[in-house]
Amino acid sequence: MDRTEIFPTSIYTEMIQLDNALLEQNILKWSSEGINDRKNTRKGWSSTQDMHLKSEYSAIVSSLIQNATNVFEQEYIERTPTLINMWANILYPGGHHNNHTHPNSHFSGVYYVKANNQSGNLLISDPRQGPQIIKNIRKEGYLVHKHLWETIDLIPKEGMLVLFPSWLPHSVDINNSNNNRISISFNFI
Repeated sequence: MDRTEIFPTSIYTEMIQLDNALLEQNILKWSSEGINDRKNTRKGWSSTQDMHLKSEYSAIVSSLIQNATNVFEQEYIERTPTLINMWANILYPGGHHNNHTHPNSHFSGVYYVKANNQSGNLLISDPRQGPQIIKNIRKEGYLVHKHLWETIDLIPKEGMLVLFPSWLPHSVDINNSNNNRISISFNFI
């Protein structure tokens, strides 16, 4: 029988080379100033959302714009991507981010400055309501096809960039490591 993929959702990943040690140093210095703009974070810190306007982050801004331009081309969006906001996150041991979306933007993403395989996976949830009635079917020796998974886990890696549609629900699992997980989040229109 022929199979047709009707409602696929693309998630883009890329390993990019940035000075993560310098990014970590700047973000930790910023966090020590005491301003915490966290909304969906439990046991963590988030900066204000004007990070893209600060000169010390120009290298990552350039890289994000370059990668977003590539994504817009692949998605047949005939516009130039505009970075509308960007912020740093520190997820302390035991911390997590609640499930959320990013309204008023087209593509959102995260860049991992400091992370390991225990510091909290990015959990991306299927936004469709109907298919959830058959989700999480598990039988011994039977692997359910990924098109039926309710949530996809992406393991963070230092230097990994992830871009996805802003309407896609996502969260961050508990940081089970003994170290802070440092990331940068952003939105494009």
